[in-house]
Amino acid sequence: MYTCAIFVHINLIHCFYVHIVITVSSVSDFSDFETLCEGKEFEIPTMIAEEVLGGEGRNLVRLYTIHGIFMIVGWGLLLPSGILIAKFGKHRKNAWWFKMHIAVQPIGLIVSVIGWAIALVNFSTLEGGPGISFTHAATGTITMALALLQAVNGIFRPHNPPKEEDKSAIRIIWEFVHRGIGWVALLLSVVTIALGTTLLPSKRDQTIFQIIYGILICGIAILIPSYLLIEKESLDDDDETDEA
Repeated sequence: MYTCAIFVHINLIHCFYVHIVITVSSVSDFSDFETLCEGKEFEIPTMIAEEVLGGEGRNLVRLYTIHGIFMIVGWGLLLPSGILIAKFGKHRKNAWWFKMHIAVQPIGLIVSVIGWAIALVNFSTLEGGPGISFTHAATGTITMALALLQAVNGIFRPHNPPKEEDKSAIRIIWEFVHRGIGWVALLLSVVTIALGTTLLPSKRDQTIFQIIYGILICGIAILIPSYLLIEKESLDDDDETDEA
């Protein structure tokens, strides 16, 4: 009977590497030993990490989960909804799209900032080397920086003139920049969250987060534009009927 000690690198919430020794004592022959102990990746269940780290391990896993929940609610539900309403809801009267946009986006930003703050205070991936964790942290930081920039340039936006007047050059440039930054931030958030779901210690948790996020972002991307476009087409048909 052979035994081997396997040093496994686990990327936990705190984003340092934990060395866990696993002893395998049920290998029947040398070929099995070689197969098991060389060139293999081992998934370590959360319960093992928690047993090694004690209360700290449990807290780190919990913080990772809370961070993910805040980011999925912010960037998987609220902020995408506000962007799509602004894009497809301009046919509604009384600037409905604008009222919804300035109501939904601040809430989404606050939720996302809370999730970001949890990461900044508790995780240290930006201090590590290249890898999925570092890429996730870097794209997340860029995404949040763009989101905060959007809030600032939204507050100090140039005046939008009445319909009968032409927009100023500054207003036209501002609209182009504001929309562009918003879409870039949204696309970056998709990449960031997709990477983040792969960093959860448990495969089960990874799958749960991926399913929830996929349903939210795909559902919003389909339902909001579809509903508003159908509504707009219906209103256009009614106007044509009235004119006839």
